Amino acid sequence: VELAGPAVASGFVACVALAPPPAPAPLPAPVHLWSAGLEFSRGKTTIYLSTGPPSLAAGGHIRTLTARALRPCVIALGDPRHGSLEAQSAAMLRGDGSTVASGHPVLGTPVGTDAFVRDAVSSASARATRLIPILDRLLLADDAEGCYAPDERDTLLRFCVWPRLRHLVRTLPPGTAADLFRAFDDAIATARLAIVPSAATPGGHIDPIALAELPGRFGGHGVMPLEHRHGGAATHHDCAWYGSWAAVWHYMRAWVAPLRGMQLAQLGHGRHITAVQQAWERIAASHAAVEAHADLDTLLPADARFPRIHSRLTDGRLSPASVVLGGAPGDDDDDDDRPAAHLLFDLDDCDQLAHPHASKASSAVVASQSFLALYDSARTTDGRACIISNQAGAPGINDSKSTSITALAARLANIKEKKPTISA
Repeated sequence: VELAGPAVASGFVACVALAPPPAPAPLPAPVHLWSAGLEFSRGKTTIYLSTGPPSLAAGGHIRTLTARALRPCVIALGDPRHGSLEAQSAAMLRGDGSTVASGHPVLGTPVGTDAFVRDAVSSASARATRLIPILDRLLLADDAEGCYAPDERDTLLRFCVWPRLRHLVRTLPPGTAADLFRAFDDAIATARLAIVPSAATPGGHIDPIALAELPGRFGGHGVMPLEHRHGGAATHHDCAWYGSWAAVWHYMRAWVAPLRGMQLAQLGHGRHITAVQQAWERIAASHAAVEAHADLDTLLPADARFPRIHSRLTDGRLSPASVVLGGAPGDDDDDDDRPAAHLLFDLDDCDQLAHPHASKASSAVVASQSFLALYDSARTTDGRACIISNQAGAPGINDSKSTSITALAARLANIKEKKPTISA
C-alpha cells in the first residue's frame, strides 16, 4: 500500500491503493483481500495503481499480470450492474494508463498524477470563485433584484467561499499547486477589498491586504492566505499539513500494521512523510526567526499565543510513561489539555502522542512572523503606529463589528487623513 496521507489512510473504504512491483515478475498467487476492520462495498470501491514504471500504461505483459492479480478484488467488489468481469474491472480501475481516470478523489482529496491533482484543485477554485459575481449581483446592487449590503457580502465571502479550499491544504503536501492556491488567495483578497475606494487606500503607510490576512487577535480579519505572498520561511499550508499528521500519526502507526515502529522523523519513507519533515523544518525556521526579532516582547500582542517548541530529546516525554493505545485513564492518549495547546511539538513527539492542537500552535508561529514582517515593512511611522494600535485594542478594533469590510475601509481612510494617537 502506498501511503499518501492521513485522509487517504482513513479513506480506504472508498479506494484501494496499490504500488506496482519493482520488476515485471509474476505476482504471487493466490491473492487475498485483507481488511483492518474496514467494510468494502460492492460498486463503491475502486482500485488505484500508483504511477511510475511499471504501470498500466506499459500494457502487454504487465497489464495482463495486473488484471490477473486484481481478479479476486473485482469478483468481490465489482459493480454487478456492469455485467461482464471485464466491464467491472474497467469501471473500478484508476491510475496511470487507465481509460477511466488518472486519479481518484478520496474523502474530497485528489489522489493520482500531478496533472489530476492540479485539475482537481483548479476545479475546486473555479467552483468557489464563481460565487463571487453572484454575491456581487445580489449584495452590491441597490435595485429591484438586489440590495447594497457589503458587510453581509463580506461575511459570506469569509465563511462560505474562502473555506472551500482549506481542506486541501491539510491533505495535499505543501508546494502542490501552489500557484493555484495563491491565485485563489488573490481572488478572495481582491473581492473583499473591491468596495474600498482607491482614494482611501494608504499605499504609503500600510498594506491593507496583509493587514486583513492577519488573525483577528493580531488586528486582522482572520482570512489567512493558503500560500504566503510575503516573506517567511513557513506558510499556513505547512502548518495545516504538519498539524494534520501530528493529530493522527500516533493512531495511524498503532492501527496500520506496516507503520508500527516507523518514526515520523525517519528519512526515506516516501514523498508525503518527507513533505511533513520539510514542513516542520520551515516552521522551526520561522519560530527561530520570530524569537530572534529584537522587539518580540514589545510588539506581539498579549494574546499572540506564540508557542514554545517541545522536544522529546531535550524536554523528555510530555506524559509520564508509555501506555498502550487507549490504555491511559479515560483513554487520554492525546495532548488536549490547556498547557499542551501552547507547545509546538517536534516530530519525535508525534510518535508518542496525538497532538490535536499542533496546527493551531504552528499557525501562531506563521501569524507572528507575518505580523512582525508587516510592521518592519511599513514605510512610515504612521503605518507602524496603526499596526500596533490594531493589535493593542484601539477603539473599534476588537468589537463585534470591527472585522467588517466597511470598518476596514474606515480605518484605512483614517490612516490616510490623520495620524493614529498611539505612537510607534
